[in-house]
Amino acid sequence: MIRFEQGPTILARFARELTESDESLLAQRPDLSSFDPDDVAVAHRAWTERIVDEFRSVVVFSELLQRMGECEAPFDALCAVHGLIGDELRHAALCARVASWFGPASRYDVDLAGLALPPSDDPPAERALEIVVRELVVAEAESVTMFRAYRDATSEPSVRAALAILLRDEVRHAAVGVELREAIAPRLLAGTAEAALARIADEEQRDRAYLRQTYFDGAIGAPGRELGASVTRADLVRVDPAAYHPLSRDEQRQV
Repeated sequence: MIRFEQGPTILARFARELTESDESLLAQRPDLSSFDPDDVAVAHRAWTERIVDEFRSVVVFSELLQRMGECEAPFDALCAVHGLIGDELRHAALCARVASWFGPASRYDVDLAGLALPPSDDPPAERALEIVVRELVVAEAESVTMFRAYRDATSEPSVRAALAILLRDEVRHAAVGVELREAIAPRLLAGTAEAALARIADEEQRDRAYLRQTYFDGAIGAPGRELGASVTRADLVRVDPAAYHPLSRDEQRQV
C-alpha cells in the first residue's frame, strides 16, 4: 500500500502541488452519524478498491508514455499523457482520502502488485494505439456514465464532490483518447499496419460491449448507494438510456 502522508521534504512538495487543486473541494469530513453502519462499511470497501483501480491507470499510462516516446509522438501528445499519469495519481490519493472517512486503512490489504498490462512484442506505435483505444477511448469513456450515475445517486455532499472530481477528469481523459488516436494512427499506415488497425478496431467493439454488460450486470443496488458505493440499473439508464439494455417493468417504475 502506498503511504499517502506528506512530510516536510522536497518530494512532498511535488505531492502537494499535484493534489492541491482538490483540497478546497474535499476540506470537510462528512458526518456519517445518520447513515446505517452497513452503508458505511460497504462504502469503506468500495472506495478502498478504487485506489487499486486508479493506480492501475498510473501503471498503464506510464507504459503508454514510454511507447509514445519510442515512436516519437508529437510533443503535445506526450504532455497530455504526462498529465493523465498525474491525474491518476491524484485519483488514487483522493480515493484513499475518501476511504479514510469510513474506516482505518489497516482494515483492508491494498495490493498494488501486478497491475501492468501483459507484455507485448508489438511495435511501439501499435502498442501505444492499442492502449489509447482500449484504456482511453473505451474504458475511460465508459466510466463517464458510471461515475455520473454514482454521483447522481450520492446524497452526502463531500462524497458527491469527490465523485464530481473523478467524473470531470474522466470526461477529459476520454476526449484526450480520441485526439491521441488521431495522432498515433497515421504512424501505422504502412506495411502490415492495416491488419493492426483492424485488430484494434475489433478489440474496441468487444471491450465496449463487455464493459457495458459488466456494469449493467453489477448495478443491482446495495448498501452504500448514498455514499458512492453502489448504483442500480435504473441509475445507469437514467444517465445513458441508449447505452444500456431495456429495463424490466419493475425497473422502469423506479426510473
